[in-house]
Amino acid sequence: MNNDPIDTDLVERNFKAFAQFAHPEAAQRLRDHKPISKLVRNSDGDWDVEFRGELLYGPGGKAKAEKMAEQVKANPSTRFKLSPLSTRTLDRGAGEYLYHLMKRATDEGITFNEYPTSDEGYHVISFGLGLGYHLPNLIEMTQCESLAIVETNLDFLYHSMAVMDWAPLLERNKGWPFVSMATEAHAISESIRGHCRVSNPTSVDGGLVVTAYHNDAMEQAKRELMRDAAMIMMGLGFLVDEAEMARASYLNLCQGDDYRLFRQRYDRINVPAFIIGSGPSIDQDLDVIKELQDQAVIFACGTSSRILLANGIKPDFMLLLENGEVPYGAMEKVAQHYDVGDAVMIASNTVSQKIKSLCKETVFFIRPSLCPYPVFVPGPEYTLNNPGPTVVNTGLGAALGLGFRELYLFGVDLGSRDKDRHHSNHSAYVKKEGDKDEEVLPFDATFDHPAVGNFGGVIFTETIMEWTRDTLAKAAADNTSKAVIYNCSDGARIDHTIPKASEAIEFSITPEAKKAALAQIMDHLPKAKPEDAMKKWQAADGLGQIKALCARIKEQAATFPESSNAFIRTMLPILLTDHNRIPSFGEFFIRGSVFMGMAATDYYVRRVVGDEKRERFETLVCEEMGRFTDNIVRWAEWYFDNFADYTSSIELERDFSELPYE
Repeated sequence: MNNDPIDTDLVERNFKAFAQFAHPEAAQRLRDHKPISKLVRNSDGDWDVEFRGELLYGPGGKAKAEKMAEQVKANPSTRFKLSPLSTRTLDRGAGEYLYHLMKRATDEGITFNEYPTSDEGYHVISFGLGLGYHLPNLIEMTQCESLAIVETNLDFLYHSMAVMDWAPLLERNKGWPFVSMATEAHAISESIRGHCRVSNPTSVDGGLVVTAYHNDAMEQAKRELMRDAAMIMMGLGFLVDEAEMARASYLNLCQGDDYRLFRQRYDRINVPAFIIGSGPSIDQDLDVIKELQDQAVIFACGTSSRILLANGIKPDFMLLLENGEVPYGAMEKVAQHYDVGDAVMIASNTVSQKIKSLCKETVFFIRPSLCPYPVFVPGPEYTLNNPGPTVVNTGLGAALGLGFRELYLFGVDLGSRDKDRHHSNHSAYVKKEGDKDEEVLPFDATFDHPAVGNFGGVIFTETIMEWTRDTLAKAAADNTSKAVIYNCSDGARIDHTIPKASEAIEFSITPEAKKAALAQIMDHLPKAKPEDAMKKWQAADGLGQIKALCARIKEQAATFPESSNAFIRTMLPILLTDHNRIPSFGEFFIRGSVFMGMAATDYYVRRVVGDEKRERFETLVCEEMGRFTDNIVRWAEWYFDNFADYTSSIELERDFSELPYE
């Protein structure tokens, strides 16, 4: 081995590229790093990393790394593979698009492979960088538009500055590739899923996942990522759901003045908050909650209000997240069967407009990432951070946003030790004596994923619950400097919360202190101004936005470029805004449906058998994408003419589903 001089010009150029195009803090962290290994030349004359006499690559190592593309080329296990996209898994708009596209393809004798017939893939994820010898050929083979690198060893990143030419990679797409320096397996997996979601949630299938060198944490993260790849596409949005949420927001905010707006407080509330879910373990904690109910503010998430009231516990806040008649109906039954007392409803602006009749006061928060948000939100303090995907996220977000800094989670199990017991015995999801079948809420998920229990051992969960857990963990992590969150639930462990048995809770709060805290909160929440909301709605010109976007999509999709990657790359900027502005009403309204149509396009284009047939299929894609956007415009015109006449989401969805696809 010898120590040739390092190209200092290359090193400096790379550090500047990191600072300019990636992340200045990461660049400075790398500059300040003191490696414990050495960059050396091995016996082949190639740059290598030496630590305690051991080499990362060794003789022939660089050549072997460069041949990785050949090794993974025909190996399906290195790729994300989704279940076939079908009309049953898509919303009305994308489903119609796919149905007509595939019908025409079938009529013309176009057939499809089980696996992609090309090597391209939009996302490439490399677990480990080393010195990056494996990357150029992988990038060339896949023609990827998104590159994510996991590197837990800062020494390798540091040494790569003298070996790789990072500048062209980082200049591409203003920061490509994404580099994760997380060291814990779940954090690694989450960071990669987040990157893929933000950069392109439509081209998950076919993403290439490779390992540069072995590391236990990266191997665990890789297994988790492969298992949960479908989560990258979850929650993109359905056209009819956006239509319903815009309708409900209009009726909730523009009609009547009998509500308040949620607004975040930055002063501490010196009273604890109980966040109550409906998981099975809540049953064993009801006595403790009842004993302490005068000393803590109680946030009842969704149907947990029924559990509490049935056991003599009065919630201070009842929370509702989901739109539609079923969630409202469940809350209505609670109000019919029990005295909700002075409970205040905290709900998304997108829920049924009838929600205001259930409690003495209703507080609406403006739910983010939905089409009404850019129209109605007065400022970021009028929303919740991470309010979904389930109502327990809403409860935690509301309590943190109102200034609570000592929080306790009960019944936030997100799974169960018993696969067959998914909710509290007192919940609306479990049939009790006297209940009619139609009064029991459905729960179709299967708890088949093992996870670490909050108090040790194994619990069983499923995808939505895992998504909920990850979002709760993010909220907890974002507030570690100002709040302590205790998890008293005998369910899944939630990172950044502290496990605590309910019988170990000790505090001394007077009922008067609790009443004063509730009064402070209500005094802080502004009264409704429906006239302001109406002005915002009228000024938004939602229909005009939708027409303009559909015209751009149709124009862009009129010609299919050289590859599916290129097709998706040229379509994404129309619907994925940069991080400097909130997407518009129109972008939120249509993009979930269009994204799903793009995902279906990408899935099947890469599976067509035969080059000539692929070219013909691409022509069909262009024609059907134009038809798809024309129909979105027609549906939007009908919607804006009629939405205010509906008083039920069920009726709107029924009539929307019957609109012709021309």
